[in-house]
Amino acid sequence: MAFVPQGQTESARRSGNGKRLLIVSAYFPPAVGGVESYVLGLAKAMSARGCRVTVLTTGSLGLKRPAQDAVEGVSVLRLPVLFKVSYTPLHPLWPFWVRQFLAREKFDVINVHTPVPGLADLVAAQSPVPLVVTYHAASLLKDDARLLNVLISIYGLVERGLLRRADQVLAVSPFVADRLQERSGRTVDVLPNALNGRLVAPVAHRLREQRFTAAFLARLDATHGWKGLSLVLQALDSYRQLYGVLDVDLVVIGDGDSRTRYEREAEALGLERFVTFVGHAEGARKFDLLREAEVMITYPTTANDAFPTVFLEAWASGMAVVSADIGAIPSVVADGETALLARPNSPIELAQTLRRMAEDRGLRERLADHGRARLVDNFTWEAVAASFDHQLDELIEARS
Repeated sequence: MAFVPQGQTESARRSGNGKRLLIVSAYFPPAVGGVESYVLGLAKAMSARGCRVTVLTTGSLGLKRPAQDAVEGVSVLRLPVLFKVSYTPLHPLWPFWVRQFLAREKFDVINVHTPVPGLADLVAAQSPVPLVVTYHAASLLKDDARLLNVLISIYGLVERGLLRRADQVLAVSPFVADRLQERSGRTVDVLPNALNGRLVAPVAHRLREQRFTAAFLARLDATHGWKGLSLVLQALDSYRQLYGVLDVDLVVIGDGDSRTRYEREAEALGLERFVTFVGHAEGARKFDLLREAEVMITYPTTANDAFPTVFLEAWASGMAVVSADIGAIPSVVADGETALLARPNSPIELAQTLRRMAEDRGLRERLADHGRARLVDNFTWEAVAASFDHQLDELIEARS
């Protein structure tokens, strides 16, 4: 595994040299999610380096034919979706459209993002140029979904073919890289999640001694219940029962088909005064909301999160982080230095961790400062794109 953004060679700093790069992702903004944010950030950073970038993705269910648009200056081709299996979009005409598109556009290199099955596998099978596979999850398996897990296991056969075809395999965290390497036998390098360096706010510590505002940022839909909002609400209730007071106000940023259920859960626990649902927010409004809070709570119940973008957004906003000791998270943060980690699936332990935050303003400030420094040193798109650009040049040169 390799990714060292500091001390780059001169060749890693050079421009993208006009190479034509196709990035493939099942979903892309305005769709919301960690993979979507990663792909947009990478596409913009590679464009800034001089690459000619196109993103191939899917459109809404109502789209009838392939359509072109642009997102923040990035050229996008969206393919129609006829139906979905769980979170996987599909259409029987994709092979025809993809074949036409690749024949017409003549890309120099293709980067597919997975593990959402379907589109990435199809493009990889038809790729006539160097292929880079970027993997975003430690596991696709889901709790309490036996039939779906059977289908996912069968898809593993297709996935092995995808990884065999790849000229290079990347993962977004060391945890994901290790597990993918174990099951595939391929060398897997790390190209981590990142954030635009210009989003990093100047340090501005809050003045409150004990009571603080925390933020929870996620999609509030049924497919993302594993993000753990129900457990966070239970932790606030446990906090009040354990300590006779609740020193935490929670702002929930996000929307989806489960929002009403979460609002009812908060009401049933008597938390209406302490929990505010503000709906979906992006761009400047999202960061304004984050900068009004002191602590980011992210508490996933499974190992699905490969590298939570919310960590970077929190550190950029001067926030401390509280999370779960699960999956990739311990490989991304240092417990007690850049975040506090609680035992997963334990509302009581999460409540105790939040109490530590409430009782020690200095701890909140130290965690925020160390997290911000880690972001600036390691996780800006400018540094990540420079490394990726160099890797692509080597792949293209090896094929020529």
